[in-house]
Amino acid sequence: MSNDFSQWLEEEVGLTQAGESIERIDIYTNTMEGVRQQISTIVQQALN
Repeated sequence: MSNDFSQWLEEEVGLTQAGESIERIDIYTNTMEGVRQQISTIVQQALN
């Protein structure tokens, strides 16, 4: 795991799949807005 947010989601919130999905987002081939949108979508889906 290389980022604090996905680690927090997995370990503290119990959203393992969401954390793993966020971990796979390629920040080098996306814009910041694209990354933000992907994170938002993943978290929203995990909470529904």
